[in-house]
Parts: sequence; structure tokens; C-alpha cells
Amino acid sequence: MPQHSATPAMERMRRLTSLWNWLPGFRAVAETEHLPAASKHLRVSPSALSRTIRLLEDDVGQQLFNRVGRNLELNETGRRLLSAVRDSMRLVDEALGVMTDGQYVGSVRISCHSPFTETYVLPALERLRARHPELVPYLQSHPESEVNGMLLRGQLDVALVAEPRPHPDLTTVHVADFETGVFCGPGHPLYETAGDPAGYSFVAPEGEDGRIPDGWPAHQPRTVAMCADLSVGLMLCRGGRYLAVLPAPVAARYPELRAVPYATRAMSLHAVQRRNLGFKGRAEIVIEAMVGLRENAAA
Repeated sequence: MPQHSATPAMERMRRLTSLWNWLPGFRAVAETEHLPAASKHLRVSPSALSRTIRLLEDDVGQQLFNRVGRNLELNETGRRLLSAVRDSMRLVDEALGVMTDGQYVGSVRISCHSPFTETYVLPALERLRARHPELVPYLQSHPESEVNGMLLRGQLDVALVAEPRPHPDLTTVHVADFETGVFCGPGHPLYETAGDPAGYSFVAPEGEDGRIPDGWPAHQPRTVAMCADLSVGLMLCRGGRYLAVLPAPVAARYPELRAVPYATRAMSLHAVQRRNLGFKGRAEIVIEAMVGLRENAAA
């Protein structure tokens, strides 16, 4: 019987099939750059995972990591493969999350600080779940400095941030503009009497490199007596103990707060997700719902 040589399409499929089982191990090692941590995550031995990486590199004919002593550092070839693996796994995950009748099901993980959640996220999710009742939002709060890595690793689907950090594998969508102002609660000295807020203590979020990302002018001195996230800062401000720089739409939800006369600053809120792959997944419909609320409010 004559034997037929493999066609290019057959050879490509054979190669993909041989690679497929190695890709989860590669992704775990690439994202941690630490064999013991990756092996613990996958519940396999470090030696088995090391062999997986070696077989993968042998098959592709290129090193994917630089070996620095006992450490592994992802190289440029490895970064390109990691990006493709993330996209492929996301496509499969999204396919499992959409039923045949167009209903979205399963979890969607959203990071947003609590006061913003009440103002921008919950109203959008209420409308969204009316159309997709089997969609289950998981609401979390993470520092803005951490959300890019969590999005890329698939630990988050959407993150709402004031200061997005660009990344080629992430997409940023504008959600809302707002003004910030200085506010105080009942019992604070400025609640009834006008005065310079710079002479009083503030509660403010902790930023990177000494920056405090709440909208207070960087050149203007003030006393920050306590660092806390927005939700805790709002609670302390409402109690009259400290001043706080708050987004005006958030402060408007609490009638007991009073604005202290001071120059406001315009800021924006952005939704960040993994880059769009040409279809509408769970992250896309969440962001679309939030943008829709903004457009309806402006109409």
C-alpha cells in the first residue's frame, strides 16, 4: 500500500498536538519564573515541570528562558509564546462561558474600590444580570499597581483604575470623568466654618514612590495622618475625624458630607481588560454596560 507523506496542514496539527499538553506547565513557569512555585500551583514535581520545559524548548527549537544560576528568566521568545498561550486559553474559557443561545454564564472577576463600585459598577451589573442571570460577578478590591499582573495571569477580568498603566496585552476603555473635592463630615472644625484645609489632617490612599493618588495638588503641602483605601477613608471622613479628597459623584451619595471650598481637579476612571480578541466576552459586556450607563446619563 502506498504511503503518503504528511501535508503541511497535517504536520502543523501534529506539532500543535504535541505541544498542547506542555503549555499549561510553560505558562505557570513563565508567570512565576520559579519552578517550585509553579510546581506547587500545578501539583506536579519540580523535576517533571523542568522536563516539560525542556521538551517544549526542544520541540520549538529555541530557548524560552534564560538560565541565570538556578533561576529562570523568560526571554523575548518566551514572552511572545506566553502572550499567545494566554490568548488561546482565554478563547477556550470564553467559549465555555457563552451558552448556545447567547447567554453568558459563569464568573466574571472585577476589581474596583468600594465607593466606585457602588457608583459605577453595581448599577451596570444589575442591568447586565437581568439579561444574563447565570453570570456571576466576583467583586474585589486590589491596589492599582497590582491589577495589570492579575489581569494578564487571568486572576481578574476587569479592573477599574484612575491611572492605567499601558501594556501591549491590555486594553483600556474610558468609563467616566469626575471632579474631586475636599470633604468633611459632621463634627469636623470646617463643617460649619470656612478655613484652609491644608491646616488640617487628611486620610488618603497610599501611592507609589511617595505619591498620594487622590487628586490633591502635588505642590501643595498638607498633613496626611492616616493612609487607607478609598472605602476606609470615606468612612473616617464621614465620622468627622479627617478631611478627605473624594470623587464628587461618590461624595454625593452621602448627604452628611460637606464640601470644603477648594480648587477641584478633573480625573477619569478607566476599565482595563486583557486585549480584545475580536469577540464580545464577559469582560467586554461588563465594560459595555458601564459605558452605556455613562452615555445614558449624558443623553
